[in-house]
Amino acid sequence: MKKSIFILIILTLLSVLPIIAIASSNPEPVGSTDISYTVEESKEPDSEPPKEPDPEPPREPEPPSRTPIEPATYEINIPARISLNENSDIRITANYINIKDPDRAVVVWLDGNTFENNTLYLTNSSPERIGVTFYSMSTGGTPVKIEGMEPGAIVPVAFFSDGDTSPFVLGTLRLVASSNDIANAALGTYSGTVHFNISIGYK
Repeated sequence: MKKSIFILIILTLLSVLPIIAIASSNPEPVGSTDISYTVEESKEPDSEPPKEPDPEPPREPEPPSRTPIEPATYEINIPARISLNENSDIRITANYINIKDPDRAVVVWLDGNTFENNTLYLTNSSPERIGVTFYSMSTGGTPVKIEGMEPGAIVPVAFFSDGDTSPFVLGTLRLVASSNDIANAALGTYSGTVHFNISIGYK
């Protein structure tokens, strides 16, 4: 009998959105002060004419106002579910990237919290596990094995500039299941979960 194993990997996107506080350089209204001066009829003429007030010192020019920082907004697409029987690649794209800063980028990170010794293990009710190794690459590029994946580690896997819908660096993950694990595994569906983080960083 031919052995057939259905491998399912569930991808969960954990978006870490930056909290941006905007401080305007323009003065904001906080209250008001009423100033008045009353001129009354004099009972006796003044013996001396009033002195001319001292001239006001020249005012320093106000610094030019700065444009407030616009909050970064973006929408990243990562598949919520993938079957390795049908597709071994995860392609990360964007609907829009709005960061208005040529030196910054939206960065997608692969989270190592569900990895063991650089491997994501797919499991089911049987004692067998199927290890999956992750490779990172740009579209049409050569896959490079991702190293250092373990709990507490994160690795960048996609970079987006302002206005991008496709990453300018990386953006595709190739998942390779262990053929040895598959050969020794019981029939059934094996599943696992991998997490992603998103942040804004510098190129």
